Amino acid sequence: MFPFSRNSENPYQQLIAKGLIENGMEVITIPNRKLFPIFQVLKYQFDILYLFWPEDFYVGKNLLTALIKQTSLLLSLPILRNKITIYSADNLFSHTITPKTLLAESKWINRILKNCSGIIFSSEAAKTIYQNSHKYSPENYAIVPHVSFSGFYPNTITKEAAKNILGLTNTFTFLVLGRISPYKGIEAIIANFNEIAMNKELKLLIGGKCDKNYEPIINDLIKDNPKIIFINKYIKHEDIQIYMNAADALIVNYIDTPLNPGTLELAHIYKIPVIAPNLPTIIANYAPQLLYTYKPLDNLALKTTMLDAVEAIPKISGTSFNKNNSPAQIGKVLKDFYHSQLKLKENINNNV
Repeated sequence: MFPFSRNSENPYQQLIAKGLIENGMEVITIPNRKLFPIFQVLKYQFDILYLFWPEDFYVGKNLLTALIKQTSLLLSLPILRNKITIYSADNLFSHTITPKTLLAESKWINRILKNCSGIIFSSEAAKTIYQNSHKYSPENYAIVPHVSFSGFYPNTITKEAAKNILGLTNTFTFLVLGRISPYKGIEAIIANFNEIAMNKELKLLIGGKCDKNYEPIINDLIKDNPKIIFINKYIKHEDIQIYMNAADALIVNYIDTPLNPGTLELAHIYKIPVIAPNLPTIIANYAPQLLYTYKPLDNLALKTTMLDAVEAIPKISGTSFNKNNSPAQIGKVLKDFYHSQLKLKENINNNV
């Protein structure tokens, strides 16, 4: 698995690795490095290279670092081509994409895809969106849902206790949780909340580490509004349950197109109502009884949906949304796909 994050803030890859190991596979995890990162995989003996999040191979902080990374990538592409490389399509583009960089980033993604043996999508909806956005997609693919976070994040605290801890007793609370970054549309959430909360007993809880350059923008929008609680820090795994259970609705106002939304998988554990854009990949991944959607990038529709949620959510009863996506189940799907790729390569070699 490469590049593999050693950072425990996101257990996504760790749980996939766990599922593969539970299915009898040996897993080698290779972290990223700045200079010629793909070359380091040559130090290892493996059958399948599982490739994640490639944007760091071609996106740089400035033109010079971008040029260095892109030159390194060009020289490294034969390594991917000579191995069985499976591409994990978790994002459509990087979260830093702009209209000016769209074509360039698409070019680099297609170069990588042309050197991969197969590709993994989280849903049929993700497959359709991805293939409509990129000129090239490997012929061999598998649909592999986002691995479940169930059992990783604790969920033992009651709603009443969670609200008491955060001072939200008897108050309808919207929640924004996780990395506080521009691609999550948080500015529109705050602006709409400021309007609808003027004459209502509502709270907005924002919890997560804010991008450094984004923090002044968020603080300026919040000003001294006592109805907005901004906790600008990394939320520990054991504390996630406090935020989720204290809230009445989670808002995920993506301004890009999520393919494999991990936030929804996290929300699934706590059965929390979600306010989100009406995108196929979101609809396919969450309980319809708990989903309040609106037209993407439509701030007026977002405000209307927030108001609708305030009225409707207190009246709904508990619901469940069954998924077959435990680490062991995901590991089994991946193992079967890997074996099909190995068999395909064997047949090609025998016919040469």
